Amino acid sequence: MLAEHMGMCNGMRKAVKLAEETAEMYRGNGGVYMLGPIAHNPHVMAYFKEKGVVKVDSIDEIRAEAGTVIIRAHGVPDSVKKSAAERGMNVVDATCNLVLRSKDIAKMLENEKYKVVIYGEKKHPEIIGIAGNLADPLIIEDLDQARSLSLYKTMGLIAQTTSMPEKYAEIQKELRAHCECLRIEDTICMATQNRQDSGRKTAERAELMLVVGDASSSNSMNLLKACKEVNEYTFMVSDASGLKPNYFKGIKKIGLTASASSPEWVINGIVNALRGM
Repeated sequence: MLAEHMGMCNGMRKAVKLAEETAEMYRGNGGVYMLGPIAHNPHVMAYFKEKGVVKVDSIDEIRAEAGTVIIRAHGVPDSVKKSAAERGMNVVDATCNLVLRSKDIAKMLENEKYKVVIYGEKKHPEIIGIAGNLADPLIIEDLDQARSLSLYKTMGLIAQTTSMPEKYAEIQKELRAHCECLRIEDTICMATQNRQDSGRKTAERAELMLVVGDASSSNSMNLLKACKEVNEYTFMVSDASGLKPNYFKGIKKIGLTASASSPEWVINGIVNALRGM
């Protein structure tokens, strides 16, 4: 049983396509570099490595000033793009439009004198990119951290685009007790919500549920959590090599979903392997 909504979202497809076009166009002109993984998926990164794209974690690692640097789908602080451009690099921005929207909203809240609160993973590149454009944002990762916040007159709240909506709702409820005025912005990606909702529905009907993704991916882990909420026999697989026939002994109904960073060819490989068992 396949989930209705699964696999790469439009933002990730757009980023991958742009990176493919960039690799083809500029690989012989100073080299093509990717600032961090464009997607948290080892298969996607291996694909671009074969195309000659070099992953770096900082523009300081790029010695060829005439090279081209691809900004990952998760985005970076504006200062990083400015620095790359000032060094003469060709900057290709593959940041997801929804992440760009979150950055704009956060800056707007700050300009309107709200204390900006970001719900998300502090070390996630999306959050680093958003927070890097702000003077002094508060970043909270869970309800306990929300409870520990001081009192403020006004707060402006946004969430990491891959957050779980029900968890975000809990954060909103808690923060109402920490300020006189709480302005809530809906920045969770609809594709993320759709994948979690359809994943749960599929998991409810399955004896065993598989989530295609990678542990380094926030949206993969949240999708796994969503499915496990309704089916304890939910497991994550990276590709078909992780499938073992004995796992499915006596199982008649297998459900399958995939994270927004999982490429179609990996998903198809798993589906074909399951059908052949």
